[in-house]
Amino acid sequence: MADAPFISRSAKLPPSDVPRVAMRGITKRFHGVLALDQVDLIVRPGEVHAIVGENGAGKSTLIKLLTGVHAPDAGEIRIDGHAVAFRNPHEAQQAGIATIYQEVNLVPTLSAAENICLGREPRTKIGTISWSGMAREASERLGRYGVSVDVRRPVGELGLAAQQMIAIVRALSLGGRIIVMDEPTSALTHREVDHLMEMVAQIRAEGISVLYISHRLDELFRIGDSVTVLRDGKRVLAAPIAELTRTSLVNAMLGRELVRAYAERRERPAAAASEALSVEHVSRAPKVTEASVRIGRGEIVGLAGLQGSGRTEIMRLIFGADPRDTGSVAVTDKGELPASPAAALARGVAYLPEDRKADGIVPDLSLRENMTLIVLPTLTRLGVVNRGRERELVEAFIKRLGIRAASADIAIRDLSGGNQQKVLIARLLCSDPAYLLLDDPMRGIDVGAKAEIERLIVALADTGLGVLVTSSELEEVLGLGDRIVIVRDGQTTGEIGRDKASFESVAAAIAEGPATTAGEAA
Repeated sequence: MADAPFISRSAKLPPSDVPRVAMRGITKRFHGVLALDQVDLIVRPGEVHAIVGENGAGKSTLIKLLTGVHAPDAGEIRIDGHAVAFRNPHEAQQAGIATIYQEVNLVPTLSAAENICLGREPRTKIGTISWSGMAREASERLGRYGVSVDVRRPVGELGLAAQQMIAIVRALSLGGRIIVMDEPTSALTHREVDHLMEMVAQIRAEGISVLYISHRLDELFRIGDSVTVLRDGKRVLAAPIAELTRTSLVNAMLGRELVRAYAERRERPAAAASEALSVEHVSRAPKVTEASVRIGRGEIVGLAGLQGSGRTEIMRLIFGADPRDTGSVAVTDKGELPASPAAALARGVAYLPEDRKADGIVPDLSLRENMTLIVLPTLTRLGVVNRGRERELVEAFIKRLGIRAASADIAIRDLSGGNQQKVLIARLLCSDPAYLLLDDPMRGIDVGAKAEIERLIVALADTGLGVLVTSSELEEVLGLGDRIVIVRDGQTTGEIGRDKASFESVAAAIAEGPATTAGEAA
């Protein structure tokens, strides 16, 4: 390897049979935890290479190693045949690598022209900035890819699609020959997605390599040439996309490890046929286009879909955490729920968010304070909390849920992940709900704690609570659900009854469409 830690984008390009990107044996640990384990990634010139995998698969870590955010613990990275060791993202940019994130990295107060020409502004003969020359260059570069915007307008006033295309054009103008696109269409309309796909196709035709990260399978099969699948920090598949089906790709992403025996469920209770939480045709652009689901008292309904399919967004719409564009949520005999968390809680609907640390616990408060947050008004008189009633409530739920803690006054941040999750479930139960919305409740906890929470969910349903549960692990949804509702690209596309639900049938429905209709499942 040369003394220089990186290669300049002006370096002579190798023959076309040399990979544009070659990452071999890449290993990375964070605080002793193995994030990537001997991963290979090969990207050819003029290729759109998809990188896919569920949460925690290692996609972000791999990209951060390529772009100089982190250094690998083992393995090598070659760009156009040259070994590199980027010390920071700037060196990666100097080598022609650009990343287009969902949150576009532009200067919002500057114009499109200023952003595209930033740092290399055209000059007049007397050395001042040529504003007309800058506008002309920006218009020509954008026009080449069919982008029509007022290049003198601040980019912060433009839509996300226009900002992304400006960021891509800026990267290309700097000599970028490897463009990383991280979920570029997550907030775009169908028309904007079409335009971006056309732009990617043109970039590919110019010999530029694109690393494309997305959970939208239709996009991958529409624009991708090849794919690398990561799971649990390992590369489990690398193949041309033309050789794969959607089902085989989903199977590779989800895996088939059966590591736990799930609690046996009794037959679907009769109460499920009478009272229910009914969600009809809810939507919120662009994440959820149409979702309907029915949760009966005493049953567990699994919501199955890939990350990015709209699982979390549907949960939030049901609870009223986000406003609904269309549709309704109602409890039988109690009428429609207004779109607000307060209204949902008042009607007996409680929600456990996906991200425990960001949206669940208050780390500086105690176990007791976290558990009773949403019922403090019922424990308070004339502004004073009845500590005796609070203590009785907390001790009852500690015993009922098997929460292990030195005392109720210990800071919740000092509890294990599994015990933190139990405290959050207890918080919901304090409100005496009829329906629980559980978004990935086993996320980030150890195997033993997962088994305990699974048994708890089953026990709660057996007492008559209706449960809607989703998970980043398909086996968890299969093990718990009386029915499995399929979510794909922001839509509920059908459901599968427990007797017909298998890894293969649900994975195929996620990839291709529903295996059975709601009527068949019922």
